[in-house]
Amino acid sequence: MSLSLNPRRIAIVLSVIAIYLGSHSIVGKYVEDAVALNRGETPSYALETMVRVFNINRESSVPTWFSSSILLAAAALLVVIARFHSQRQAPYVRHWWGLVLIFLYFSLDESAVLHEKLTEPLQDALQPQGALYFAWIIVGIAFVLVFALAYVRFWLRLPAGIRWRFLFAAALYIGGAVVIEGVGANRWYEDDGTSLIYSTIGTLEEIFEMLGVIAFIYALLIYIRDTVGEVRISVENPAALDIQQQLDVERPREIQRREE
Repeated sequence: MSLSLNPRRIAIVLSVIAIYLGSHSIVGKYVEDAVALNRGETPSYALETMVRVFNINRESSVPTWFSSSILLAAAALLVVIARFHSQRQAPYVRHWWGLVLIFLYFSLDESAVLHEKLTEPLQDALQPQGALYFAWIIVGIAFVLVFALAYVRFWLRLPAGIRWRFLFAAALYIGGAVVIEGVGANRWYEDDGTSLIYSTIGTLEEIFEMLGVIAFIYALLIYIRDTVGEVRISVENPAALDIQQQLDVERPREIQRREE
């Protein structure tokens, strides 16, 4: 069985899904708010459930599952590249494995919302305001700076086309996770709670993050195609391996007996 992956087609399909999920989420919030405003009553259970399941700003939702899945897919592609370079003892192989760990954590964090656990203790300690009101953003900015310093030489050694694709993907992701998140934090700080404006900003943030990961997946697929080449996956049969090992031992003995 042969499975061929088209980087451009995959990126387009994933991008359409990401934009659809974001649009579905914010439209649902506006519909829910309009129903409550016009009728002066709580929206129906069916409408609330539909909005909650597709709310891009909530954990345990379809968009959150999608976002976590594409982060995990990026980690899997990075494993292929890291394994390829490990076998050849290439330079900067530790940086590739480092990216594997980073994206595995990002995938876990997207589902478990680990970074938001930092918000309350950091807010109590630092008393941030405005764009830094979600205090974990401070940690995010520090991580970006440390990451940039640790990976700048690695980035400069990449092929030119891949280098700029990686930078574009990082700009989209960081733009959403830090910059737009800061705008949303400031809105939350001013409104003292959720609002449709905040939900709109949050939706835009999540879409940018998704598109950043998708752009990165596209770049990784291009890199695998141009550098790694064909990738084969085999499931080993222990019995077959034992037979092969036995043949590898007996064949030299047979050759030696014939020579004697």
